[in-house]
Amino acid sequence: DATGGRGGALYSAAQDVIALDHVAVRGSFAAGNGGGIYVVGNTKIQDSVFSGNLSQIAGGGIAVAGWTLDIERTAIVGNEAQAAKPQITQVSSGGGGLYTNIRYGLRISNTTISGNRTAGEAAALIRVFRSYANIRISNSSIVDNFIGVLDDMSQQGGLKIDNTDGFMLDNPALVANTVVAGNRPATAPERGADCTLTSRVAIATRYNLVQVPQGCGFTGEGDVTGVDPRLEPLDTSLAIPVQRPMAGSPLIDAGDPGDGCERSDALGTARPLDGNGDGVARCDIGAVEVQVERIFANGFEAR
Repeated sequence: DATGGRGGALYSAAQDVIALDHVAVRGSFAAGNGGGIYVVGNTKIQDSVFSGNLSQIAGGGIAVAGWTLDIERTAIVGNEAQAAKPQITQVSSGGGGLYTNIRYGLRISNTTISGNRTAGEAAALIRVFRSYANIRISNSSIVDNFIGVLDDMSQQGGLKIDNTDGFMLDNPALVANTVVAGNRPATAPERGADCTLTSRVAIATRYNLVQVPQGCGFTGEGDVTGVDPRLEPLDTSLAIPVQRPMAGSPLIDAGDPGDGCERSDALGTARPLDGNGDGVARCDIGAVEVQVERIFANGFEAR
């Protein structure tokens, strides 16, 4: 009651600085925002897991407002933002895994957002409330999340980016080397709904894969749209759950061939690796780099 029902496991008030490192937040509940955590201030999360948390309004796993948010090498999986009672007033029920309302900066890297559910908007609902805010999403996987009924597929998705101060963002949101795929309405899973932007957000994109791109303009260098990423199921046996690309996945060795990838992946594996065996090391799109064990990769030696 003291926190207004926010932050099932952790609530932090304005202007705090919170750092979570190798932390697991599981099975927590909040009647308000932030089923797992609710933080107002500056937040750093790394090498952590948020799973099985429930918010009745927004941010099933994580809700962060205030100043800055930096998430790396983290899994936000199997959380839910869903009102339990119809009489609960909801300004915006959404962010099945992640909900933000940030003033200055947001960075997400090497992070998996998967298997989250919401009755409202998006598994990752990224909101900023100042036009000078900076947004960067890189080498992440926003996949296989479930969202509410969609009459207008341009309004909801696995990823939604919004600026609420009424002006255009000064700097485009940067999305790079990221896969957004397999996000769908729970009541009609055959329909895709991967991403959307509001009219107040422009994006700069490169070397992403978006399976259903309607509602967001992924037209940058190296972007691939309308393609199945061919991902394995979420591997929950790992300390940080990930979804690896299958053999022959279009994600393998499809990231930025220059210097634009993260230096390691969600599991700490160095990038880039030669995942397709063509002799050229190039990073994979998404949170995890494929490691291929090859015996006699060049064939048997001639006698």
